[in-house]
Amino acid sequence: SAIYTHWLLDTLPRLLLLAEAGLGLEAFDTFLFATIATPFHRFTLEALGIPLEKVRTRQLLGPYFRAEAFTHVSAPRQSFVAAPGIYAMVYDFLAGPAPTEKPSRRIYITRRGAGTRRILNEDEVEAVLLARGFETVAFEALNLRQTAEAMAGASHIVAPHGAGLANLVFAPPGTKVLELFNAHLSPEYWRICGQRGLEYHAMEAFGPDRRPLDPARWDAMDF
Repeated sequence: SAIYTHWLLDTLPRLLLLAEAGLGLEAFDTFLFATIATPFHRFTLEALGIPLEKVRTRQLLGPYFRAEAFTHVSAPRQSFVAAPGIYAMVYDFLAGPAPTEKPSRRIYITRRGAGTRRILNEDEVEAVLLARGFETVAFEALNLRQTAEAMAGASHIVAPHGAGLANLVFAPPGTKVLELFNAHLSPEYWRICGQRGLEYHAMEAFGPDRRPLDPARWDAMDF
């Protein structure tokens, strides 16, 4: 749960499912997580009404715990595919009602502040996109609700592969998505697009050495 994608699409749904099952979150003495080190963790807990004094983390206390009784919720996703309704549940919790206006924002999700998979000629990429009506968004500067609202109004989304694309669960059906790949190939966001009715496209980007991906790896991906 330290990674944004897994927190948003694997951990948060478990908490929402507890509440949906009639197990009020206020009834639990303790909530155990891997970590709650970043603002998106704390924003979620506050929105759920979980006080920090009830939270324990494996990061601080280690891997072993003793409890008189515990409740565990099964993983809501398997192989990057969620059970029906999971993404809608996350959408409803963070984004609220769908916008009444036709989605029109063209969003480029930057990874300028990330440690890996940054676009080295991003200034040039942004100039091309700006000329086509795109705005650059750094989601780490927004809280989860602001992020959800931005994506809910998007008609076009361009982004390098990364956790920012987990927010595709907030995009309206029909939104056009272009995911940029190089070294790290994953079908995760293609599958989200399929489940959410988004129009998905992938583009291979060269690495710093101007070399493309191994063709065998690219051809092996089912999308």
